[in-house]
Amino acid sequence: MYLNFKNHYVIVPLSIISLILASMLFTSLTSAELNLLVYVATDKKVYNQGNIGEMVNIAGNVTLDGELVQTGLIAIEIDGPTKILGIWTLPLSTYPGQYYIEIVNLFVCDENRQPLSCVEKGEQVYAYMEVANHGIYDKQLTFVITLVDKDHVPITPTRISTLTVKAGYSSVYNPLLGRIPDWAATGTAYLYCGVYSSLPRNGGYPVCVGEEYPLDIVTSSSTSPITEASSQNGTYNLNIRLPKVSEFEIGNYTVYAVAYSQGRIGSSSTTFSTKLLGDVDENGVVDIFDVTYVCILYEKTPEDPEWDPKCDLNQDNIIDIYDLVMVCVNYGASTT
Repeated sequence: MYLNFKNHYVIVPLSIISLILASMLFTSLTSAELNLLVYVATDKKVYNQGNIGEMVNIAGNVTLDGELVQTGLIAIEIDGPTKILGIWTLPLSTYPGQYYIEIVNLFVCDENRQPLSCVEKGEQVYAYMEVANHGIYDKQLTFVITLVDKDHVPITPTRISTLTVKAGYSSVYNPLLGRIPDWAATGTAYLYCGVYSSLPRNGGYPVCVGEEYPLDIVTSSSTSPITEASSQNGTYNLNIRLPKVSEFEIGNYTVYAVAYSQGRIGSSSTTFSTKLLGDVDENGVVDIFDVTYVCILYEKTPEDPEWDPKCDLNQDNIIDIYDLVMVCVNYGASTT
């Protein structure tokens, strides 16, 4: 190719021109990928943890140019003070789109990879997750598995692994989940799995639709999954119950949300904290002193000079039997 600079002709190889144009196109596409606006929020900023954890609702929406997206997925990662509580993939519509990556097999199994549909507390279980790559390029992907009981409480550590799935083939992730704890609720538990470009905390987005596998613990009981179908395109909703304080620490939590829709991505985050329910004197343990303090202020209201809002655990503006029961239910719970 010949370029004329003030009547001086310069020969520029076509390969260089092509490289420049390709670079400009790549830059344009890259900037276009990051224009989803993600909104994420929790229903409260402070939650109670004790011998029974409080339910956390995470909800939000994803928009493009001011309009709710009509298809796509969103990854939600909840990180506690020192470890991950769980990671989930939620659809942003009834039709989340088509993806080259697919979870083709998922179940809970024993050490010999024999599928299990019912387990007892104390039994050791594994997960079997097979992911296929229908594309033309090899992909390095992050596999995530989370097991929750019928009360929406994570009951085994979140399992995470980064694997390469070759084009036209599938890869298997078969981690040990651990033993079903004695405190897990009986009934239908759910094994949730997702595949991501990387962890959401690092900006990773879902590369395929998440899958779930029901597992009965001791007895069969119906329950609703923690991930709810999108009631409106571009929106999402997740319910997860905090584990009891002896299983997961008190402190600050971060929620990472990363959305993917038709080649575009966007991310956001929010935070919440937890406190020890029933620890009215804030010494890190629910003990006889807390019970005594609530009894001393029994039937007090905000109009009384002795009123202490820390004793009104259910926040109904009166210190009564309900508050006393909440302290007693969490008796012995400790942050250590």
